[in-house]
Parts: sequence; structure tokens; C-alpha cells
Amino acid sequence: MTFVSAETVYKTVDKEGNIIFSDTKTENAEVIEIQDAQALDIPKVRAFKLSPPKEKHKTSVYTKLVIVSPQNDATIHSNEGNVNININIEPEINNKDTLVLYLDGKQVETGKKPQFLLTNINRGTHTVAVALKNQDGVEVKHSDKVTFHVRRISILSPNRSNNQVAPAAPTINK
Repeated sequence: MTFVSAETVYKTVDKEGNIIFSDTKTENAEVIEIQDAQALDIPKVRAFKLSPPKEKHKTSVYTKLVIVSPQNDATIHSNEGNVNININIEPEINNKDTLVLYLDGKQVETGKKPQFLLTNINRGTHTVAVALKNQDGVEVKHSDKVTFHVRRISILSPNRSNNQVAPAAPTINK
């Protein structure tokens, strides 16, 4: 699309010698004749769609994420290998964020509540840590690691108490 404009232009000179161009005729104004009309090519207007701004995720600012039990270097006596993990989080976890529990560096549980029950954990020394992730899966806070030891009674253990009897070996009938 081309836009053409042709107007009468008047030229005057003020008392200080400044040249003034105007479209209004004044006393002593000289008419300027424009030989060629100016033509401007107007660029095509791109389609515009109004989109409301995306709502940014409100991420709570957590000030505390600590494993309170088991305590570091605690020994847990459990023949079933059950370990309760309790977490202190401040402020309280919001409904969009998730707790992620790591046992020996591997993710084992996720949830919204600050308690986890691990079952059938092998005897020995283990580490546990917890991370807090937002709804996009981005980690926003991480606890320190806690080391704990699981003791389970073994049939082969020479240190079992005298009143414990080892089960009899299975017999095979021929």
C-alpha cells in the first residue's frame, strides 16, 4: 500500500534569521512548490494476538529442611529392616511442591508429608537425604545427608543371646 501526500508549504524567515516551514500562510510567506509528491511504502501490519502474561509459579521460600530422625550415626535395631524418616520443613510444604527421599544416593520415595517409612532395608550403614522440588521438578532445597546403621538379627551371628535358638536346618526325606 502506498500513501501519497501533497500539501502547500510556506517558507518564512523570522527576525533572528531562522527559516520556518509551515502549512499556514503568513505575511511575507513564500510558497514552496514541491515538484514530486512524496510516496511512502507502508509495511504490512503483522497479525497481533493479545495473550495474558503467564502466571509465574509462586515458589515458597523454605528456610529449613532437616532430617530429624534417624539422628546422624544412629543404630536402628529392626529385624524387618524398617526405618522411619521424619523431616522438619519450614514453612510447611505447599501443595505444589514435593519431597524426594534419597537412600544411598538413589531416589526411593516421593510425597507431600514429612514422614517416610522405609521397609526391608539391608543391614549395614546407609545414608539418607531429602530434596524439595517445585512443580516443574526443579530442586529448591536439599537437606544434609544423615548416616545411620541398621542391625538385623542373623541366624549366622555368633553374638546372639543364649535364649535365642537358631532354627533347625531343613531335612530332606529320601
